[in-house]
Amino acid sequence: MNPCERGLSPITAIVLAILGVSAVSLGAFGAHALRHMLSPVQAGIWHTAVQYHFCWVGVITPFGGVAFIIGWIALGIALVRQRG
Repeated sequence: MNPCERGLSPITAIVLAILGVSAVSLGAFGAHALRHMLSPVQAGIWHTAVQYHFCWVGVITPFGGVAFIIGWIALGIALVRQRG
């Protein structure tokens, strides 16, 4: 059963997919691209911000992180196609 059949509006599902993509992407960006640019305090702030954005943070391998991002994108595409 897709999210829209569970009472979630299509626009809400799309927004959730976009928020999921951004949360995973921002977490990966902070962990990899900003690792050597931020002080430990700044890195802690970034980490907390990502946690607030995406309530659950887990240990994900680089392959798993990419697969997670692709999954959120696929959800968004599927919902847009289903709506149209």
